Amino acid sequence: MKRVLILILISTVSGHLVPRMAQDPNDADDKVYDGKQVDTTVKIISKPEPKYTFEALKQHVVGGVRLTAVFTAKGEVRNVEVVNGLPAGLTDSAIAVAREIKFTPAMKDGRPVSLRMQLEYRFELFDVIIHGQRFPKLFYDERCRDYTNIAPENMVFFTSEKEAKKAGYKKSKTCP
Repeated sequence: MKRVLILILISTVSGHLVPRMAQDPNDADDKVYDGKQVDTTVKIISKPEPKYTFEALKQHVVGGVRLTAVFTAKGEVRNVEVVNGLPAGLTDSAIAVAREIKFTPAMKDGRPVSLRMQLEYRFELFDVIIHGQRFPKLFYDERCRDYTNIAPENMVFFTSEKEAKKAGYKKSKTCP
């Protein structure tokens, strides 16, 4: 039986982002802050877990989906953008549940404000999965667990090193 572990890590984006204006630059309520500019940050009430897609299970896809989103003063998650994605529908699954997060807005000077935050959804299977990349034809042993440096369209998956070698792939000497 395959066990699935999904972690959701939420952290504010570093203070290097410039505050963004949503629509009207004269309307302070539309200003989007970063974590260092607010008095209290977003408080998560509920955060649904993304589901593995059938295709992702079939392909043994593991790794992380990293997103940025604006948690608005009105309690909505908007402007979801992909920083790092995964193939086989996992990025879409993460985006869908990110939009369903329930939260209390960040506060500045006693009023709710919009805050840009980073979200990370981890998808992991605990069966043996051998990751490879199509170009160059390399595969990585099961100790390698983070494949965010391999482009999703370049990923390939095997259930054993023997299967990878039979397909013409060579074992990498390092993790990606």
